[in-house]
Amino acid sequence: APMLVVQKASWPGKEKIIRGTLADIKKKCQAEKVGSQAMIIASPTLGAIDRPLTARSKLYDPTFTHRFRKAS
Repeated sequence: APMLVVQKASWPGKEKIIRGTLADIKKKCQAEKVGSQAMIIASPTLGAIDRPLTARSKLYDPTFTHRFRKAS
């Protein structure tokens, strides 16, 4: 599972962002000396940057018709 740990989010010059997986995030955080004031995010979408592009949503595509809008 892709993981993201953000320490001191929005602190100018102090923020750390660590990317990893469930298997290696603990070691990476220890190496970066992250012990507190951190937000941990676990989500399959975090790994999306490593995957090839998939189909994009058609919701805002002007050529797509849906219940509330006819295609232009």
